[in-house]
Amino acid sequence: MGIVIQFFNYIFVYIHFKINVIMKKLVLLILTLGLFSFFPMSTENLKTKTSVKKIEKVANSDCKYGQCEATAKSTKKRCKHCVSEQGDTYCWQHK
Repeated sequence: MGIVIQFFNYIFVYIHFKINVIMKKLVLLILTLGLFSFFPMSTENLKTKTSVKKIEKVANSDCKYGQCEATAKSTKKRCKHCVSEQGDTYCWQHK
């Protein structure tokens, strides 16, 4: 009879330990998901902020077919070169 009680005691302790491990993992998962919910999942706001900026055009532009539409990554300013042919949107440097 003593062996049966020890066996059930062992099973009870084992199940209790497993439940504690599962609960700890569940709490960590919930905390992690809660933390990630504070960060935006898309960069849509960043795209709209950069697209709202006005495109600078060359003052008194003497371009025959129009100005290049390329924008410098470092300065965020529009290229001041003229396009070479009708229908082009970029100059010789940005083709």
